[in-house]
Amino acid sequence: TRQLRALWALHVTGGLQEIDLVLLLGHEKEEIRKWIVRLMVSSRYYNDKTAAVLAAHAGEETAGLVRLHLASALGRLELEEDPLVRWEIVSALGRMDTETSRGALLRMASSEEAGKESALALANIGSRKEDHAALGAALASPVPGRRLAAALSLTRYPAAASAVATLD
Repeated sequence: TRQLRALWALHVTGGLQEIDLVLLLGHEKEEIRKWIVRLMVSSRYYNDKTAAVLAAHAGEETAGLVRLHLASALGRLELEEDPLVRWEIVSALGRMDTETSRGALLRMASSEEAGKESALALANIGSRKEDHAALGAALASPVPGRRLAAALSLTRYPAAASAVATLD
């Protein structure tokens, strides 16, 4: 689209500022918002407020494509100054019961390499049948953090605990 090309042109020529990106998170087109998320976590625009802005936006975002990009941005966020921001983003994605956000959480939960993101995703799944196999695998994981996160999810979703207990 023309708007997307204009966004890229502004980016390439240095015409975008961090405040422009924050304002564009409210754009009507999800394709623009998706690219805003990607740009915000790039080294050119990243600052100490980026993670908090994305966490706030994650709770409001309705488009699956943008939520998917928010989930994939988690690994690029520097969260030493506020470790709860990662939890806020994953929790916001978990509250949105759509196929895209659930798919993003399941992929994160199933990844052995995702570290903290995987544990946070595990703690936010469990309400659907498709979640049970990922929780069962996490309970058998040699990584204590994955087992703990899966156990936390099972305490939140008793039906999942019963289903996981019957898995082979």
